[in-house]
Amino acid sequence: METHLRIGIDVGGTRLKAGVVDARGTVRDSRVVLLDAAAHGEEGLVAGIADAVSVLAERQPARIEAIGIGMAGVIDAAEGVLRESPNFPALRDVALRDRLAHATRLPVSLDNDANAVIWGEVVFGAARGCADVLGFTLGTGVGGAIVLGGRMHRGARGMAGECGHLCIDPHGPPCACGARGCLEQYAGRVGLERRVRQGRVFGDRTDAVASDADLPLHLSRIARDGDRLAAGLWRDAGRALGQASGSLLNALDVRCVVIAGGLAASFDLMRAGFDEGLASHSFASLREGLSVVVGALGADAGVVGAAALAVS
Repeated sequence: METHLRIGIDVGGTRLKAGVVDARGTVRDSRVVLLDAAAHGEEGLVAGIADAVSVLAERQPARIEAIGIGMAGVIDAAEGVLRESPNFPALRDVALRDRLAHATRLPVSLDNDANAVIWGEVVFGAARGCADVLGFTLGTGVGGAIVLGGRMHRGARGMAGECGHLCIDPHGPPCACGARGCLEQYAGRVGLERRVRQGRVFGDRTDAVASDADLPLHLSRIARDGDRLAAGLWRDAGRALGQASGSLLNALDVRCVVIAGGLAASFDLMRAGFDEGLASHSFASLREGLSVVVGALGADAGVVGAAALAVS
């Protein structure tokens, strides 16, 4: 009989993915639930999560020990409170941990989604066994996480690791956070879309392709087929990522950098630029022995990491 089962939940803006994760980090069962938080607010979010947990728990051969939840936003992990989230702008200071613990009768842990992804890589994935890690999650924007001394570093307000809002160019494009030239304007999907439109990379089809959710896939394909403009966009994205990594390496002196998220599949196209940016923004002695790895958990990273963060 399987023991030590936990449920990890990766909450997105329109859906959540929940999975039963065993002690080896294997997802044994999973369920996707569509969310309509805009219509149902806090109650809709709590009900969606509780429903997924109920269905998965009933199908298991052993008792579920705990639940871990990862979601975008400002999370007070110590108190289990969702302070604010870009995916649920109407929700403020929601005691999500306690509400779900009451609804499910199980211990619940709540954390930022990037923290969950990178923690999953530390416990079960590409950074396994490394105690000092800097992680980036490349998706629509750029998230990040910091692990020091084998523990997740969340900072005084739970906001440590917001690497996507490091300034790459103070005169760069405006970011949704209110600043200019943030990393995610170069290395996230929003940044790639902007650069593709500026360069008219796909000719007359540029606007349509730039709006496609599969833009990174299209851009990778033509770059691998020899398109110099597309290859240059990936190299530029890598250079920005390397600059941010170098600055953080100087400050944190980590041993490993993990690149995760949907765009990580194209890190080979970014690697040359990344190495340039890293070298120009960090001490050579700190780069010695530094491991730069691509996340190994793929689409399950958020679920596996959230389960790994769960405390029984």
